[in-house]
Amino acid sequence: MQNKSIRIPLAFAAIMVASSTLTGCPQTSTPDSATTNVPSENTPAPSTPAAQSNTNVSEVDPNRKETQWIGTIPYDVFYDQPLTIAADSTSLSANSPDTTTQEIPEMPPENTSETPSTDTSPSVTSTEAVNWTEILPLPILIDETKRIRNRLSENLQTVGTYNKSINDISLDGAMMTALGAIATVHPEDDDWKNRAKFVRDLGYEIYMAADGTGRTAFTATEEPYLKLITALDGGTVNDVEADEVVDFADIVYVSDIMKRIDESINDLKANINTESRLKEDSEKTEQELRVLAALATIMSSDGYDSADSELYQKLTGKFIDGALSSVKAVKTENYEGFREGLNQMQSTCAECHQQFRSNSSSF
Repeated sequence: MQNKSIRIPLAFAAIMVASSTLTGCPQTSTPDSATTNVPSENTPAPSTPAAQSNTNVSEVDPNRKETQWIGTIPYDVFYDQPLTIAADSTSLSANSPDTTTQEIPEMPPENTSETPSTDTSPSVTSTEAVNWTEILPLPILIDETKRIRNRLSENLQTVGTYNKSINDISLDGAMMTALGAIATVHPEDDDWKNRAKFVRDLGYEIYMAADGTGRTAFTATEEPYLKLITALDGGTVNDVEADEVVDFADIVYVSDIMKRIDESINDLKANINTESRLKEDSEKTEQELRVLAALATIMSSDGYDSADSELYQKLTGKFIDGALSSVKAVKTENYEGFREGLNQMQSTCAECHQQFRSNSSSF
């Protein structure tokens, strides 16, 4: 019991010390009167230190989660060891700097996750992403195969006609290959598509066989041609196993595409040279322009040299836009618009050749 009665006054003294410390008032001891020196009248009075500002004292926020209370008194005013604090008689200087260390909040961990790629370079054209219906509708594609078939029939009548037309036969074989390859991936439904893979492969055989003059070369070219006629007529082709889909780059070559484009543009500029001529041959002109747009689409697809070049894709896209803008002009009988699109195609070819045509190119 005696020990408890002693602790109460000491605890009260600790509270008083804490209260004095919180208000920022320094404790000063009263000097003994016997030892006090009385200053003379001429002695200047010592300067009184300015009162310490209370602006640094922050009020206790009762809404803070970390604030604890004992009754109506915040727990913060109590020292953890009040007896030790009460026994400490060290005086505090009014000008003592505040050595209270402020806790620095922990910074959130640096985000080390990879930044998503922002590469906006154009991707290589995928055959699945091409709108073939807009570029080359299937009825126009089929009609183009008929035109090629008629030319092949004329040039393969005899060895003599073959010898005079080897280059034309070879190019027609390449174009038949391209049309058959497009038909295998074309979204429009038609029974003709069932024969497209045979048209593609037999056209390629004609293209490869038309090399050299004479009876042997003629016979080697005529054989796949006769099978091609059977396939185009919907008959069964024997001894021909064809894959459903083949990459364009494996069977259609840029040199042959450029030969056809060059011949067609020159023919259109020479023959469709007035507004009246455009009206007379509007269907044939539209078909030719659509075929050119389809060929440019093929050469921009995956597998071709420079197809991964941004500039190459930009130029082939510009060519296709020129061809399709000419198609719209033909439909509205806008001769000036037709010529503008044709000029865009030709100038784009020249720019593309300057950038990507090699010295060893065959076209």
